Amino acid sequence: MRSKDLPYVDVLSEAIKNPIRMSAGWFIVTDMTVAPASLLLSYWMIGCYFMVLNRFAEFRNIDDPARAAAYRKCFATHVPAARVSGVLPLGGDVFFGAFCMRYGLELILAFPAIALVSRSISMWR
Repeated sequence: MRSKDLPYVDVLSEAIKNPIRMSAGWFIVTDMTVAPASLLLSYWMIGCYFMVLNRFAEFRNIDDPARAAAYRKCFATHVPAARVSGVLPLGGDVFFGAFCMRYGLELILAFPAIALVSRSISMWR
């Protein structure tokens, strides 16, 4: 069994690379031993959201459910609107909010930009 064959596991397993890469950069830049868990989870959830958008774009580009299912098994049970409007961006926002409250209240200023990106992406549907 491959993780790419299961719709939600595909996205979660592909996006796990994001916090790993962020941790590598974290270790290069700072002498703190580990990045905060809230930041890592936020980065993972935002990465999941962008991976869902990537899968959604692939599915729309193929434009034939049978060909899409042959291309990627998780597309056999693909429901585009449900995947794009999932709770992944909300999870990313919640963990990013926890990080902001703990480590830098001025980071709250990033929320309007995040909301704008989320809003513009949801209008594509």
